[in-house]
Amino acid sequence: MTVALVRKDEFPSAIEIAPPIDAAREEEIVAETPKANPLTKFLPADFKLPPAAAIWDAAWPPLAGITAFVGLWALLAPMVQTSLGALPGPGDVWSA
Repeated sequence: MTVALVRKDEFPSAIEIAPPIDAAREEEIVAETPKANPLTKFLPADFKLPPAAAIWDAAWPPLAGITAFVGLWALLAPMVQTSLGALPGPGDVWSA
């Protein structure tokens, strides 16, 4: 393993200091700034949701599969007899 010494002054400064803003210009900037949704403060600035059609196209196959599985489970569970009785259905499992 090789160790390389890195000094802080070898990196370019990433912080640029802006000139001070007078009070009148600050009021203009505040007035021009659109009100942001408070939920988006945790998301990156360039984050955009996909259109609803794309969300639906991606979501319906897993939803259909889960619905089919639970439906078949509910229909077929009473028909399966074990040594302990009938196989519990989704409602029985949920309540337990």
